[in-house]
Amino acid sequence: MQHPWTFSASASGYFIPADFFVLPVVTADHRRMHLEARYNYEDRNTVSLFGGYKFEGGNQFTYSFIPMVGGVTGRSDGIAPALEMELDYRKFSFYSESEYLFEFSAQENHFFYVWSEIGYSPLRNFTCGMSIQKTKSYHSDFNVQRGLFLSYQAKFLEWKGYVFNPFSGDSFAILTMSVEF
Repeated sequence: MQHPWTFSASASGYFIPADFFVLPVVTADHRRMHLEARYNYEDRNTVSLFGGYKFEGGNQFTYSFIPMVGGVTGRSDGIAPALEMELDYRKFSFYSESEYLFEFSAQENHFFYVWSEIGYSPLRNFTCGMSIQKTKSYHSDFNVQRGLFLSYQAKFLEWKGYVFNPFSGDSFAILTMSVEF
């Protein structure tokens, strides 16, 4: 039996006070192998390439764990072990991606990144929930950015809208479009 490659691509537009940037991510999966390329993820004007191995399963409760290691170059340079995971049970979902960047320049520049979200799907194609992120790409008075999101999925396309740090002077929005093929 053939095991085809599957691909995904996403672009997240960060609408932050007095600035805007795009964070694209491209993935390729074949059997359990997972490859990923990112730009502006670890830092602005920075490229990262990752490779990992996917563990997944379940019926009503499904899970996916992808331990990875990657190289980072640009404004930040280093090596980064990472983990992506997804847990789903009925209408509830949890997604998290985290990594620890070991900066080549200096130990004090090492950095722990995290993006996590917990969601609930009240309707078949809609999900709403909460999200957190810790990144070097955007700095504010908050060490960890907190937000709310709403997503809509139709076949192979997904649109997500986030509002981080709502009701504060550091609020900003992210709009993401993803496609799988």
